[in-house]
Amino acid sequence: MAGARDVARVLDSRVRQMLDGIQPEPPGPWSDRVTRLDWEQRASLVAAYRERYSYAHPDDPIGPEPSKSNPEARADWHAALAALGRVEGIDLRGCTDGDLWLRRSTYERETAWAPPHVTEELRLMRTAERDAHVNAVRADHETRAAKDEQTADRHRRLAEIWRALEAKAATEVDMFAAVQETRRHWDTLTETTRAIAIAADLELRRRHPGMQIEPLRPHPADGEGRRLGIYGPAR
Repeated sequence: MAGARDVARVLDSRVRQMLDGIQPEPPGPWSDRVTRLDWEQRASLVAAYRERYSYAHPDDPIGPEPSKSNPEARADWHAALAALGRVEGIDLRGCTDGDLWLRRSTYERETAWAPPHVTEELRLMRTAERDAHVNAVRADHETRAAKDEQTADRHRRLAEIWRALEAKAATEVDMFAAVQETRRHWDTLTETTRAIAIAADLELRRRHPGMQIEPLRPHPADGEGRRLGIYGPAR
């Protein structure tokens, strides 16, 4: 742009040259645009509430209902909650309260048979396997560099110990990896049911803003449990 007297005209000329011969893409069906617009409108209500009231929780979209002393915040909260009434396209507004409570109860039932979370255990075992391997290699080098047989023998025994620990850690890694894979299959198998349960919970809260409804929680058997996000359990 050095020396240009009219930057806007220069940019316009360059863009026209770049787009020369390129045809505009078809806009697509209006139904797709309307669906997208509906999602954007609902998402904007949640985003506006979070920004206006400085609510930044990473997993809970709008948090607890504001107190009656702040009617404006309560109105905005209920608007955002209504926008959350549909989870992943699930609209339960036509269901009776009895149906909603029944669907909501499936969340605890599905999590009752969930395989345990072993992500942290798997990470620790992989670290232990790697560390044991590094120490075994180091002991081998120390054995070869030893100046006397006694020192070499000591490092040789250490290398054997580290290799045994490496083998044990490798076995643990395989076991935890299998459990983790089972958990992944459970996630896939129960994803729809759990999403419906969350949608039912949100719809009940929208219909009965004054009702004290316990937070939707996993079954106690589900280890560390899950934190609920806008579109379902965080994985």
